[in-house]
Amino acid sequence: MTDTPLYQHQREAAEFAEAVGGNCALFHDPGLGKTRTSLEIFTRMRSRNPQLRLLVVCPLSLVNAAWGEDIKRFTGFTSAPFKEMGAAVPDIVIINYEALISKRHLPAIRRLITALPFMCVLDESSRLKNNKSITTKTLLELSPLFRHRIVASGTPMPNSELELWGQINFLRPEYLYKSFYAFRNTYFHLERNGQKMRLSGQYISRDYMREILSSGWRYAITGENRQRLMDKIRPLVNWVKKDDALDLPEKIDEIREVELSSEEWAAYEDMRKYLVAEINGTEITAQVALAKLMKLRQATSGFFYAADGKVIETGKSSKLRELENVIEELGDQPVIVWVSQGRVPAGVGL
Repeated sequence: MTDTPLYQHQREAAEFAEAVGGNCALFHDPGLGKTRTSLEIFTRMRSRNPQLRLLVVCPLSLVNAAWGEDIKRFTGFTSAPFKEMGAAVPDIVIINYEALISKRHLPAIRRLITALPFMCVLDESSRLKNNKSITTKTLLELSPLFRHRIVASGTPMPNSELELWGQINFLRPEYLYKSFYAFRNTYFHLERNGQKMRLSGQYISRDYMREILSSGWRYAITGENRQRLMDKIRPLVNWVKKDDALDLPEKIDEIREVELSSEEWAAYEDMRKYLVAEINGTEITAQVALAKLMKLRQATSGFFYAADGKVIETGKSSKLRELENVIEELGDQPVIVWVSQGRVPAGVGL
């Protein structure tokens, strides 16, 4: 635990959260320390209710690298990933989105947050951007069971303001209409090449709507309606841009841990033990220590170079999946991806 002081924007965000009863959105640009801010909010809520626990839902890569490390560094709370939790419930339980919605873990999570008072933080809450996804439906169903709720994202609407519906409704059920379609029809319209289509009060079948969207029409929002929407959610949202956080250091690093797939681990272990691996019938060898290290680096990236220079993939790269998640979270922001050995991962549009 450290006594490193909060940045000004973090203190102000914690005070904002207190003022609204511990239910708010932290829409802070990437790198502004939303994890530390969320922990400070939990600390303040916990001082009011000593029995309060915290459930953190986040991407798998952040379970230990971000949350586990920051909890140790900035607090005295006990914590554990949900899968490693024993009989005693720690102060903070951490679970990734995929595990939360699984049939294996969801019933146990529901029992846990029903038996004890829990606050919930959804890190990278733009995971709720799709109103039809199991993640969104599950978390909206669980929302009323939490005493306090925080959603945190540096890119809450990477593609459209439509993506706010699930996140805001997690904070306050039905705040942006119970129905996503009522929300969409209130603030948005169909547009193609500057031409608008009005559908107010008109019944549209799914097949006809599919035909409309396939012909180039897209939901858009006018400047006036966008302002109406921002005014509506303002009481629940703490916005911070990097330019507003003047006391930040010049550079901020965010480390994400990536767990290798079983195929990648098998190839890695074969290479580490025997200096040889066989992938899809092709034998990959490493005869000296330096070559072995390079092959192990390749294994952790989901591929090997064969003797003839051909790329042999061990399966879908876990690193590539995480890179795709990061790029999706950033939306239309410019991104520079550094790669080694001159190989740009297939499927990444640069």
